[in-house]
Amino acid sequence: MPTYLKTLLLCGLLSFSALPLYAQVLGEASSDDIRERPREISFRSIEVGITPFASLQPLSSNTAQLPFVITRATLSALARLDNTMLYIDYSVGNITNFPDAVTLVSGGAKFDFDFFFLPPTLDVLRPLICFATVADLVAASTTPSPQTAGTNNLSLATVGIGAGIGAAYQSKTWITQAKVEGYIAIASQGFSPVVGFGSGIVGDATVQFPYLLGNIGLAFTYRFRTSAMNFATNTQFSYGFLSHTLTAGITF
Repeated sequence: MPTYLKTLLLCGLLSFSALPLYAQVLGEASSDDIRERPREISFRSIEVGITPFASLQPLSSNTAQLPFVITRATLSALARLDNTMLYIDYSVGNITNFPDAVTLVSGGAKFDFDFFFLPPTLDVLRPLICFATVADLVAASTTPSPQTAGTNNLSLATVGIGAGIGAAYQSKTWITQAKVEGYIAIASQGFSPVVGFGSGIVGDATVQFPYLLGNIGLAFTYRFRTSAMNFATNTQFSYGFLSHTLTAGITF
């Protein structure tokens, strides 16, 4: 056999025998790379808790004969899926000047669009700016009676846009993020032609331990909301709302 054919055959055999080893090295490097390179922060949780302080108060321009004045604790729930947060607070109780129990419900949804100043990195605090769409509802109602004939049950809905700032941090075992956003909105009473102007501030701080039991972990959230709803011609619906909420639950 010619010498050059022997050389080519030898090179081919050596290359073929080295191929499985080379593929294994590539696979191991890829796995290590995946483990070491953090993904973009993602929050997925279902949580329940309490709002120790929720307050619904008439604004100074409110002309209602008997306005709702409510300050109480409420039960709360929160669901978070990536940049979408759904929340609801609920309570029933007695308040001054109302013979029957008054139900207070507040809730809504917030859809965020986050822009980080740094790529995903472990053990580095990453500042961010965020833009949001906010849909919110505050409702208060009581059973009509002669003593509350001048009361207008509330169903104040707002839909608006906002922006804010925040920061996020992640390690190999836990992640956290905090945001504060201001927004402006269109407000309506019961989705009726009674339309006004709304504005507010929403904030939340979340800590999650996402891998305590496989893909299941723990989540803890503090949530803050304040809003004002002004109605120029129907001032009996002009109210302000404030709440501080603590929830805990599981991640998935």
